[in-house]
Amino acid sequence: MRLVVDAVPRSSPGLQKLADEFTVALDKRAPQGAEAIILRHDPPEPPKPLTSTRIVPVDQPVAGVLKKWRWNSRDFVRMGRELNADVVFTMSGIVARQIAKSFGVVTTVNNMAPFMSPTSVSRSRFSKTWWRNWLLRKAYLDSVSRADRVVLHSAHAFNMISRFHGKLGEKTDIVLTGIPSDIAGQQLSPHPLDGTLYFLYFATIHPYKNHARLIDAYRLASQSQPDLPQLLFAGFPQDRMQLGEIEAKIENAKLTEKVKYIGTLDRDSISGWLHHAVANIYGSECETKTKTLAKVLGYGGVMACSGEPPMPEVAGSAAALFDPFSVESIATVLLRLHGDPQHREELRKLATSRARELSWEKCADVMWQAADQARTTFDKRRRGNSK
Repeated sequence: MRLVVDAVPRSSPGLQKLADEFTVALDKRAPQGAEAIILRHDPPEPPKPLTSTRIVPVDQPVAGVLKKWRWNSRDFVRMGRELNADVVFTMSGIVARQIAKSFGVVTTVNNMAPFMSPTSVSRSRFSKTWWRNWLLRKAYLDSVSRADRVVLHSAHAFNMISRFHGKLGEKTDIVLTGIPSDIAGQQLSPHPLDGTLYFLYFATIHPYKNHARLIDAYRLASQSQPDLPQLLFAGFPQDRMQLGEIEAKIENAKLTEKVKYIGTLDRDSISGWLHHAVANIYGSECETKTKTLAKVLGYGGVMACSGEPPMPEVAGSAAALFDPFSVESIATVLLRLHGDPQHREELRKLATSRARELSWEKCADVMWQAADQARTTFDKRRRGNSK
């Protein structure tokens, strides 16, 4: 069997890293006689020697939906035939309906925003307008309907999409994405503040990330515990208007000495920031992906996170949960973690244990299984069409 994987991140280092991890895992777990061909427009030097996998550079992302990234589906079908593909995995889910006549198709849905409630959608970075999400949802549902197998990365994603596609369970596999392989053996960077205690919220700046309630919760907790460690926000300011509102709220609350936005973190220092924090706060109201949670687990950090899915699904028992819509609930967790070092150590141990359960090799096993089933289904479809 030959599996062609559309894994062509545009320029994000994070997405490139995910594609690298997936490539190595697919190669390591390839069944006997199987081959994976990874389409990349940013082909890296393979991190490890590949035996059952090869990387094919392409000029443009096959799955892109922006005009400047769009490929003609006939070009993709032509490339698939030139590569003798049996099954195609497309990470966007948009092109599945266009190629299902030519190959077995495995798809996924990475952008959950079109399936969220209207309130959540309006606060998501993926939705600028209602009609855009309606169109995206229609395209995703069409591709999911036409795909032979669907691989989703949380039960939360499955539940949301199932509200619109009742037969999804008949052809869906669910597997959580893995912890980056280099985290396990990586030496932690030093304490970034020379031993000074701090809470950390490491996330891009968006309204749905819930910074405002966290500031209110910190102010409430400080009233009963004045020596509470400082609260630091870090992450790329994707929404600069929101960043301005956050900074204004900090100033109006007279917390400028205790609550600060420190910008983006240097990549080499992230492990130290996440590991040494009194607690990593992840207060998002809704999420599509939770890569940061996985990093915190991998670095043995103390995690306090929103109880909204899929955060609890990823963290398991390795996080103190709170209601992201309740200032009092967030404040209670801040006070408990600050005042209970033993509980923090328990969470560190649980984080390390949970990290071992999140494996890219499991993802690869599920993908190969889905590809085999997709090939069987495609063969049945092709025989049916020939009658």
